[in-house]
Amino acid sequence: MDPTITAILALSIIINIICTIACPIIASYKDRSVVGWLFGGLFLSLIGLIIISLLKPKEFYIMY
Repeated sequence: MDPTITAILALSIIINIICTIACPIIASYKDRSVVGWLFGGLFLSLIGLIIISLLKPKEFYIMY
């Protein structure tokens, strides 16, 4: 296998693992579903991380 493809594959797996761990951590700070965002980070990777980062905390929606 080409070393470049191996490096890209390894990098994408590392990024996916980081997103899978970071999404539920951010979700817990925003009072969101930790298990739901665990799977969101697992399946959506960077897109899921961007979505949970841009979401406002749940209290923001309850107050208004």
